[in-house]
Amino acid sequence: MRACRLCARKIERQSPRAIYCSVACCAKWHALKRAGKVSHHAPDPCLTCGQDIEGRLAGSKFCSVKCKNAHHNAKQFSRAHRYGVTASQFASMTEGGCAICGAVDQLVVDHDHDCCSGLRRTCGKCIRGVLCRNCNAALGLLSDSPDRLLAAAAYLMSTRDVLQEV
Repeated sequence: MRACRLCARKIERQSPRAIYCSVACCAKWHALKRAGKVSHHAPDPCLTCGQDIEGRLAGSKFCSVKCKNAHHNAKQFSRAHRYGVTASQFASMTEGGCAICGAVDQLVVDHDHDCCSGLRRTCGKCIRGVLCRNCNAALGLLSDSPDRLLAAAAYLMSTRDVLQEV
């Protein structure tokens, strides 16, 4: 467990990034900082274990390679549990990048939400492929509706001609 930055009491909250035991301690610490009575910057906590990240790793999300690997393994376990996709299957799915734009960063499993709605994980039959986060979010914002997607594309194409005339 981590200790509060101000009063050193144990932090009960679940977030590994929590650095105050309460909202009151947070407000008090920031008031002291504005008054110039607190000048140090507390190190950020590790995303995996919550320990302070200091020294040459300052600015990193993890305090050690072990924590970074544990975080990566947890993501792989979550993907396998939620979608039934193993790390090797995901690696082979991501070889071509995003199925829409071809990006190779921040790839996620895309699945049909209507197939298994209400469940915490999919049946595995509704996986459509791999998309980057932006394309996946775009589909979600358009409610996975091909009609809305086509209407959006038509709108963009129609405004392109108008903008070229100006």
